[in-house]
Amino acid sequence: MGKPLLIIVTAAGLLASTLARAEPVIGLGFLHLDLDNHPEYGALKIADLSVGYHLDRGDGLSLTPELRIGTGVTDNAVNGAPVDFDSFYGFGLRGEIESANTYLFLNPTYTRYDPFLGFGDTASTSPEWEFGVGVGAGVRVGRHFVLEIGYEKYKRADSVGLAFRVEF
Repeated sequence: MGKPLLIIVTAAGLLASTLARAEPVIGLGFLHLDLDNHPEYGALKIADLSVGYHLDRGDGLSLTPELRIGTGVTDNAVNGAPVDFDSFYGFGLRGEIESANTYLFLNPTYTRYDPFLGFGDTASTSPEWEFGVGVGAGVRVGRHFVLEIGYEKYKRADSVGLAFRVEF
């Protein structure tokens, strides 16, 4: 019984020391999403919110586990039928390489997105869970504020986006 307790106490101590060095991060972004299997939908515009913890690993390297949620902000139409984006949510683990006030990031993600296509009184959704990867760059515009641009690629979609992030 002593060994499992020692493992639990050690793991809790490591987690606490890691979180003590972590900085909460909140981001607000705007994405331009194209669904590869539905080019007729056009580009869908999405607003997203991200929440995570920025873990500085030293030597300009950091990790940020994050959760993201978003919703469509514009409607499109295909042959008179409305097309919009209901929601998306997911999580990722962002790795960053920082130099001075700029950084590059790589962000593997697992995300569910729910486009919506309406035909009169009927509607169709095709929710998808997909692994993807994002890349981008950011620039610090103050001690706690960051602007960034990024690109994400999934199996059936890709997006380009701008974000404003605050590190506490």
